[in-house]
Amino acid sequence: MALQGKNGNIAKSKLWSLRFLLLVVSLLLTLCLLEVALKSLYPKYQYAADSDYQKSETRIWSRNSNSHYQRLHPDTQAIHWVCHNNLGLRQHRNFSEQQLEASTTLAFFGDSFTENLRIPTAYSFTEPFDYLLNFDSEHPYTTLNFGIDGYGTDQSYLYYREAAAKTRLDHVFYIFTANDLRNIFENKLFILENENELKQNPPQKTPWAIRFISKFHLTYFIIENIDRLFYKSTDLNKRIHLQTFIDHTKNYHSEEADAIEEALRSNPESAQLQENITLFNKILKRWKNDVEKAGGQFHLIILPRAFEDNASALTDLTNTNVVNLYKRFSAKMADDNYARFIFKNDPHWNETGNAWAARELYEYFQEFTNQSPMDNAHGEQGLHNYYSAIGWPETSAEWRSTDFKQNAEPESIVQKYTSIEIALEQ
Repeated sequence: MALQGKNGNIAKSKLWSLRFLLLVVSLLLTLCLLEVALKSLYPKYQYAADSDYQKSETRIWSRNSNSHYQRLHPDTQAIHWVCHNNLGLRQHRNFSEQQLEASTTLAFFGDSFTENLRIPTAYSFTEPFDYLLNFDSEHPYTTLNFGIDGYGTDQSYLYYREAAAKTRLDHVFYIFTANDLRNIFENKLFILENENELKQNPPQKTPWAIRFISKFHLTYFIIENIDRLFYKSTDLNKRIHLQTFIDHTKNYHSEEADAIEEALRSNPESAQLQENITLFNKILKRWKNDVEKAGGQFHLIILPRAFEDNASALTDLTNTNVVNLYKRFSAKMADDNYARFIFKNDPHWNETGNAWAARELYEYFQEFTNQSPMDNAHGEQGLHNYYSAIGWPETSAEWRSTDFKQNAEPESIVQKYTSIEIALEQ
C-alpha cells in the first residue's frame, strides 16, 4: 500500500509538472503571437523596440553605420526609410574623406529634433540647408547631421569629441532642448567635484533584464495600457517618456528628473536645477573651447519654442554665436501659430518646421559666407528648386510661386539627397 501511495504521488507530481509545462508553453506561445501581431499590425512601438544601436564605452550608446530599417510617419502613417550612412549619420548619402577636406563643413549635434527619424530624411532641415549653401556657389559646402534621438548635451559633446572627422568641422552647431538639462542628471556622465570642476564618468550599465524586455513591442503595449487604465495620462510628452523609459537610449526616468523640467517652468531657483545648469554651462564652455582649438566656430541653436527660449536665459552664452529660432520664427509668423510646425500626433517639428529651420539657418549663416542674402530671390529660388524636386511640405505655399524659374534638374537633387534609399529600392 505504501508503495502504491508513493507511486500515486509520483504520478500526480508528474501530472502537475506536465500541466505546468503545458501552461508555460501555452503562455509563451500566446505572448509570441501577441508580439507578432503587434509588430505586423500595430507597429507604433517600432522605434523603441527595433532601433539599431551599439553600446559605447563613454556614451550610453551610439548608432551603427551602414544600417537601415523602416518607420511610420506620426501623422500620415506612411512608411519611410531610416538609414545611417558610412559615418553612422542619419543622412541618406555617404561622405568621403576627400569631400570633407575640399569643402567648408558644417556639423549639427543634438537630439531627436536634429536626427529627424520621424520623417523622410530629404525633409530634415540639414538637407535643404545644404542645397541652399551650394546653390549657385563656387565654393563647396558639406552639411553633416550628428543628431541622435535621446541625446543630451553630455552625449552630444562626447560624440563630437570622439568623431573621427572633428578636425575637419569648420562650424559646429548644437541644438539645445530644455530636456537636455534632465538628460545630464539622468546619465551622470559628468559630475561636479573639487571646487566645481567637471569630472567625466563611465556610463552606467543597463541591467540585462531591462535590455532584454526593451526589445519587445508587447512591453511598450503593456506599459501604455497600464498608464491609460490606472493613471489616465493625457500628457503627450509623458506618454512618450512612458513608452521609452526602458528603451536603451536612456538610463531611466524618475520623479527627480521630472522635477528639473518642472523647475524650469515654476522654480528656476531650485538647487537641483541650478546644479544642472552649472554642469550644462561647463560642458558647453569646454565644447566651445575644443571646437575653437580645432580651428572651427561654435554655434548654439535655440529651438523655436518659448520653453527653450526661457530656458536659454538661464545659461551662460558669453561670446557664443546664438541662433534663436524662436525669435526668428516669431518675427515672421503673423498669427504666432507654432502648431503648424509640429506633428499632430507628436511634439517634434514636422516637414514644414524643418523647412523653416533650413531657411532661417541659411539666413543666419550669410554673415559667415560671401553668398547673397536671403532677402533677395536667391534663397527663395533655391527652396523652390529643392522642394519642387522632392515634394512640398503641406503648409509651404509661400515657396510655390509661379514667379520662380522651373527647376531644370530635379532628378539630380533627389539622387544626391536620397542615394542610399534609392539603392535599397533597386
